[in-house]
Amino acid sequence: MRSILLAVTAIVCWGISGRIQANGDFPTEESLSRSSWNSVYETAQGREVHALVKFRGRNGTYDTSFGRGRLTNVKYAVDTQSQPGKPFFQITGDWSFQGKSGQFLFASRGAEKFSGNWQGPSGGGKWNGTSMYSQWEKDPNRDRWFCEYRYPDRSDPTVINVQTMLWYPNDVKRSGYYYFANKKNEIWGRCVCQSNPDYDAEVMQWSTLSGDDWTELSAGDCPAPKDGNPKLAAIDAIPDPPA
Repeated sequence: MRSILLAVTAIVCWGISGRIQANGDFPTEESLSRSSWNSVYETAQGREVHALVKFRGRNGTYDTSFGRGRLTNVKYAVDTQSQPGKPFFQITGDWSFQGKSGQFLFASRGAEKFSGNWQGPSGGGKWNGTSMYSQWEKDPNRDRWFCEYRYPDRSDPTVINVQTMLWYPNDVKRSGYYYFANKKNEIWGRCVCQSNPDYDAEVMQWSTLSGDDWTELSAGDCPAPKDGNPKLAAIDAIPDPPA
């Protein structure tokens, strides 16, 4: 298992078309089985490396600069009854990478984090992670929900960028955008993601904000955030996208 260098070129708005998991909810086995995590593990030599973990049912992946590791025989367990007010989840399975293999175990530290370990022929080490998606929260001032999408910076995977996504329960066409902010916590741009009906896989549409007006820009990849991360306080300053 070696060091990680992640390059995010497109964003999938996971979970946006299904049931919104509101703030305070705890993951279910079903939601864990399609979850994604920013993680850090220790090599057998004690060096920390970064891994983007994605679960898809009984299988999963973790991406590295040297190739893709595989996760198989994955099992999910959620216990919300044994200790009232202290729900717990556990994910176990096998990992394999470049001819080597072993086992892993992740145990929850709250709803959005896990701590765990991996074991293999060369030893083992810690493996900790944080969900790439925050739980959905209701905007108290408008009929919409929002959540954070967290992903590693292209140039430095130890830096986690944050984008804010919006979901309008009664208006799909206004849903499916993620937003960029500057250092003053002001929103300056947005991109269309896959849950939006106008999404085009061949063209990553994006636009900039001036006052209350959105200006659609020429076709091209969405820009990476350059200045800062949208914080929850910026939500009210985002004009609703046109219906």
